[in-house]
Amino acid sequence: MRRTGASQDRLVLVDAGETVEPLPGVKVVALRAAHETLATDANGCHRFLGYALIVSTPRGSVVVLHSGDTIPFAGQAEEMRRLAPDLLLPVNGRSRGVLGNMTLEEACALAAAAGAPAMIAHHFGMCAFNTNPREAVEAKAANLDLPFRLLPASEDLEVRLEGV
Repeated sequence: MRRTGASQDRLVLVDAGETVEPLPGVKVVALRAAHETLATDANGCHRFLGYALIVSTPRGSVVVLHSGDTIPFAGQAEEMRRLAPDLLLPVNGRSRGVLGNMTLEEACALAAAAGAPAMIAHHFGMCAFNTNPREAVEAKAANLDLPFRLLPASEDLEVRLEGV
């Protein structure tokens, strides 16, 4: 909080499985994440989290999910499927002893298992040790046989959700 200059009264503490509504019509659901392992602190709170942002609109809800820095773990796809999200997943792999995120293949498998209509691949090409270059993500996105739409993140990416 020191780096941001935000005061402590602006901080909302949540744990996996909890939902907060910071604004009317906007909910945030905390989800478990495994940054190599599922881990809890001495109080039993999860150390790593992902978040679902659920925004109510006149035509229904929009659900955008960021899985957090995570690798696949048992029950993850089911937790996500219950929220019916469009997924935003970390994609940079695990290598050379660096804690990591999902590989591109793992992220695609999770998006399919969670029933997501779209996945925005991001968190790649950020560090020298990343294992998924942008070119690999773009090549995978060109595959029309995927059961969802794969979009590589970019500064000019704009996504419009149909019917909402």
